[in-house]
Amino acid sequence: MRAMMARTVWMAAALWLAGCTTYSLEELRQTTPKGSPFQNALSHHYLDFAELKETRYDWYSVQHFADKGLLAAYGNEVGPEDLKDWDVPAEQLPELEKARADLLAVLTPDNIQNKPDLAAQAQFNYDCWVNYAAPNWQQERIDECRDAFMTALAELSAPPEAKLQERYMVYFQWGQVQITPEGQQIIDEVVAALEPEASYDITLNGHTDTTGGETYNLKLAQRRAEAVEKRLVEGGIEPSAIKIFSYGESDLAVKTPDNKQEPLNRRVEIFLGE
Repeated sequence: MRAMMARTVWMAAALWLAGCTTYSLEELRQTTPKGSPFQNALSHHYLDFAELKETRYDWYSVQHFADKGLLAAYGNEVGPEDLKDWDVPAEQLPELEKARADLLAVLTPDNIQNKPDLAAQAQFNYDCWVNYAAPNWQQERIDECRDAFMTALAELSAPPEAKLQERYMVYFQWGQVQITPEGQQIIDEVVAALEPEASYDITLNGHTDTTGGETYNLKLAQRRAEAVEKRLVEGGIEPSAIKIFSYGESDLAVKTPDNKQEPLNRRVEIFLGE
């Protein structure tokens, strides 16, 4: 009789707990996320996870992650799991503590704004890893969450790609075709910005100032463009991708009278196009 009563009490408590937790889950299901793209992505991840936990009658996890999803959906800040709140085996703590520190380091305002989905994946998969590590008996699930977290972490930690511009400028000393250290920096920037396997058209337009004769300046501008071409090729750019044009003194960046030295006119313009 006592055993039957105890079972009845246990079942009643379980039903009550299930009702409370599914209330949070139902609210999350019916809520349209109103936060930032990062918060909205988090809310979707937590909703999916809470629904998965519902199928396994893990009512604590259902409520916990549904509540986190609701907070995110309403535009509140929601951080990764605090290990002090979970009964994680001691042997797993060092790896999870380091992972949490690494996660916080990459959840920068820049990553959250520019890579919201990836940032949300990283945080969610860390939380998923912690959740499965606490009972420590579903190793396959632990590995899945850890691997997904590590993949997202690596992408968020990657250095930013060189920014590709449409035009770069290399300037020259008066009457010279030698590449200056400053000019080499620009050329190096161009080479770094181009993806090795991508296809690009590179146009080099050579220019001079108004000192010297017209024919002389046409040849000088050509030689300057060829000097830039040589350095680009040495940097790994295919020669077939480069086209050269010489404008001499006919297309001045700064309008000047004849026979006027102007540093901004002594240039090679590098135009990039796919």
